[in-house]
Formats: sequence, C-alpha cells, structure tokens
Amino acid sequence: MNALPPNMAEVKSAMRRWLVASALPLWASMGRDLQCGGFVERLQPDGTPDLTAPKRIVVQARQVFVYSHAAFHRLTNDAIEAAEAGFRFIQRHGPPDGMARGFVHSVARDGAVIDRTRDAYDHAFLILAFSWYYRASGEREALDALRYAVKAIDRLRVEPYGSIAEADVPRFPRRQNPHMHVLEAYMAAYEATGREEFLNRASEIVSLLSRYFFDSETGGLYEYFGTDLTRLNGPVGKVIEPGHHYEWVWLLAQYGRLSGKYDMTSMHSLYQTAQMVGVEPTTGLVYDEVDLSARTARVSKRLWPQTEALKAHCQLGDTDVVKNAWQNILRFFSGAPLVGTWVDRLDANNAVLSGPIPASSLYHIHLALTDCFTLTTQSTNSPGSGTQG
Repeated sequence: MNALPPNMAEVKSAMRRWLVASALPLWASMGRDLQCGGFVERLQPDGTPDLTAPKRIVVQARQVFVYSHAAFHRLTNDAIEAAEAGFRFIQRHGPPDGMARGFVHSVARDGAVIDRTRDAYDHAFLILAFSWYYRASGEREALDALRYAVKAIDRLRVEPYGSIAEADVPRFPRRQNPHMHVLEAYMAAYEATGREEFLNRASEIVSLLSRYFFDSETGGLYEYFGTDLTRLNGPVGKVIEPGHHYEWVWLLAQYGRLSGKYDMTSMHSLYQTAQMVGVEPTTGLVYDEVDLSARTARVSKRLWPQTEALKAHCQLGDTDVVKNAWQNILRFFSGAPLVGTWVDRLDANNAVLSGPIPASSLYHIHLALTDCFTLTTQSTNSPGSGTQG
C-alpha cells in the first residue's frame, strides 16, 4: 500500500472521498432491505446482504443517525431518503405495544418481534437517531419519538442518582458503556432541541465518570460494576477497553464545547492510558481489552476501537498520529470484497478473522471520518474542535 500523502489536507480529502463516494452509497443500497424496509443487519463475507439475520433496533437507529448526519451536512443527495426509510421501519416495528412502553430490542426481517427487552444502550442510540433525523428533516414526528425514547431511559434511572440500569430486566454486572452512549444521546438531544434539561442530564452522566467509572490513580476507565457502581473484585473488575478510553476523550471534548466546561485533565489521562497500555507497540493497532493491573491484553483487534482512537487523535494528537491511525485502518481493515465495506476483526497475529460485515460499524467509521475531515486545524490540543455526532 502506498504511504499516505504528507499533507494533512490531502489525508482529510481521502477520508471524505472514501466515505462519500464509497461507504455511504453502498450501505444506502446494498445495506437497505428494499422489500421489508429498514436496513440489513450485516453483509455476508462475499458482500451480499444477509437477509436471514434478525434486525436489532440499535442497528436501525445507528443507520438512521449516519444518514441523518450525512444529510444535515450535505454529504450525499440521497442520505435523507435512507434515513427516512430507517426511521419509518423503527416507527412501524420498534414499539409494538405503543411508544409509551419504549422500543423492543430486535425484530425479524418483516418486523415481527423477537426480543421485547427495553435496553438502555438501544434507547441511547434511538435518542441519537431521532435527534439527528429531526435536525435533518424537520419532522415533528421525530420529536415525539425522541420524547418517548427519553422517557424509556427515565424508567431505567436508578441509584446512584443519575445512573442507568442496563435494561427493564435484571442484568449483572452493571456497565459503564450504556452510560457513555446515553451521554452522547443527551448532547445530541440538546443540540436538536435547545432544551437545557438535556445538557443537565449530560452533566449527571459526566459526574458518574469521575465518581465511579474512571480511576485517576491507575488511569483506568473500568467497565464492570456491582449494583451500587462499586468496581467488581477479581479479573472482570480489572478489565478496561482502550476503545472506550478514546471514546470518552471525544465525548468530553463535545461536552466541553456545549457546556464550556472542559475537563482537560481527564481527557489527557484517558488518552495517555490508552496510548501506553492499549496499543500494540509494533503496529499501533488498538487492543480490544486490557487487564490494567497485569498489563495483559486480549490481543484480538476489532475495527471500532481503531476508529475511536482516530476520533481521539483528532482531538488531542498531532497530525502524524492521525495519519498513522488512518493508515492502519486502510492497511488492516479495508480488505473486504467491496470498496466501502470493511474487515471487522483481526486475530493475535493481525490476520483477518473471516465473518460477516456488520452494519453497526458504519456509525463508528462515519463519525470518526467526519470529525477528522471537518476539523479546521491539523492538531487539536486546544479544546473546542470537532463536530457533534
């Protein structure tokens, strides 16, 4: 593979071309279920749609977000049509008992309910999708859907105050991950509506980061917790995911942009921990998981931590780090059968693990690339750059 051009403007242009000319058109066509509606869950390894897989509502929501975001930023002419198709599918099949009860977890291809669980992670992405669909389309119906998705999250609020139960059925352990995406959702809702209550809700989630999820002494953003959000004993309590460190860096930057309250100390600490223990030294690829105390890693590598690292590099890293992260994505993850698709996972030796091409990854890719190619500076060590997504 040819080396990336030295000019950062050319790198950003290459990111934009790949996304706008290849990925977005492909997933708006082959990634759509034109017969039954909505989006397909995944493509087969040969690039053909898998029409047998159940449709998770979270994947429908992620695709609605992507195409709404693309329409709002005028990246492609037909993005709003794709976003509307996903929105209509969610509206028809996501709340079979009425939106007041929230949205189910998964349905069959034709919309028949498979899993009725009301999941916090799912509803975070529904809020994100409805917020951006409203911004792109101006449809009041999106605001109604947004209101019901927020109410579903409210029903899952538990002690400690402001924290979110994983679902409407008991689950253990508790996790930081749904909270992270609820924060993202509240910020999107604030930008879509201008209502201060959503920024206040976002502030509650940010406070949970410092109180429970992040240990400033070890630099670790931990994943799994007891019912009161105390970190679990044993190996599971020591697990960190470097991709989530990078994701929080980006989220804290967006929160600072909206609130004027930048926690640069936490941002830099999260970033440095991920850089020191979460990255394979020989390649710069990001590990899936690390045991922070033992400094051992689960040495498989999925695509999404690489895109989250790219987002964080665009906020805090220099141009060489940004370019190297993008080059790694091209080198290791772009060997899929169709331009505009991707490899999802590598093994310990960085060989491709064959399998389906998940539609869910487009959310990570789209947001990372749009954030990077819309930045106005080559390095963003100062707060306030980037786009909200």
